[in-house]
Amino acid sequence: MSSAKPARSVPKLRLGPLTRADTADALCLWGDYETVRYTNWTYTPNLDEAAERMDRVLGRYGKEPRHFGPFVVRLTNGWFVGLMGAELCPETERDYEVWYILRREAWGMGIGHVALGELMRHLRDSGRVRKAVATTVTANVASWTILERHGFVRERVIHGGHKVHGEGLGLFVYGQVIEVPCGHATAHFLGGITQRNPFTDTAAVPESA
Repeated sequence: MSSAKPARSVPKLRLGPLTRADTADALCLWGDYETVRYTNWTYTPNLDEAAERMDRVLGRYGKEPRHFGPFVVRLTNGWFVGLMGAELCPETERDYEVWYILRREAWGMGIGHVALGELMRHLRDSGRVRKAVATTVTANVASWTILERHGFVRERVIHGGHKVHGEGLGLFVYGQVIEVPCGHATAHFLGGITQRNPFTDTAAVPESA
C-alpha cells in the first residue's frame, strides 16, 4: 500500500486500469465506513473480504467490454486516492452511469473535480456515449457540487432511494447529454478543469459488488 501523502497543491493525477494488485489500496475505501456511507459499496473491514470483492468487481466489468473502467485514480507521485468508472445502463445502448469514490484523506483537495474531468474526457473521446447519468445522496453536497460544476443537470429526486446502509436517504439523479441524435447540433461535454472551489467526496456506485 502506498504511504507517501501528497503535498497540498494543484492535483495532478492519472487513471489506470484496476487490477487485483490494487486490493490493499481499495481497502482504504471499503474499510472506512464514512467513505462508503453515501455509496452502494458495502463496508468491507478486512483484506480477505476486500480480495473477494475485487474479484467480483473485475469479473462484472470483464463480462461487459463496453463499460469504462474500473479505473484506479492515483496522483502522479503514486498516491492512491480512489476508484471510478462508468457502466453501460442495461436498458440502453449509449447511456452510461458514472460513479466515483475517493478515500477520506483526499477529500477537499480538488481531486474529485479533476478526476471527473478525466473520466468525462474518456467518455467524450470514445464517440459512443449519448448521455452520462449519475446518482448521489442529497446530503452529499460535495459530490453533487462536482457533478454540477461539470455541467450535469439535476433531473429528479428519489425520496428514500438510498437504502444500502439502512438510512433511507434521498437521491438526486443527474444527467449530462454528451451527444444528441443526428439531425441536431452535436453537443459534446466541454467541462474544463478549474482550480476554484474544489470539492471531493463520493458519488453513488451503480450497484454493489
